[in-house]
Amino acid sequence: FNRLTGRCGHVWKCRFWSKIIDKIEQFKAVFDYISFNPVKAGLAGTPEEYPFCGNFHLANNIPGIITPFWEIEFMYS
Repeated sequence: FNRLTGRCGHVWKCRFWSKIIDKIEQFKAVFDYISFNPVKAGLAGTPEEYPFCGNFHLANNIPGIITPFWEIEFMYS
């Protein structure tokens, strides 16, 4: 892509970054941010309708893909 467009560097902005989430409030905020990305992109009406998101699995009682935040919350208390 860069060769075709005469550019250099990363194609998709920054490659990645990471930050330790050590508070349940941070976890909820990040979870909501990720969950609503498909809605903002017009791929689903709600996070629960998007099959490649943890909310879909929680809403449809599909175990194992994600631990509900209410189960994680007690680990931080």
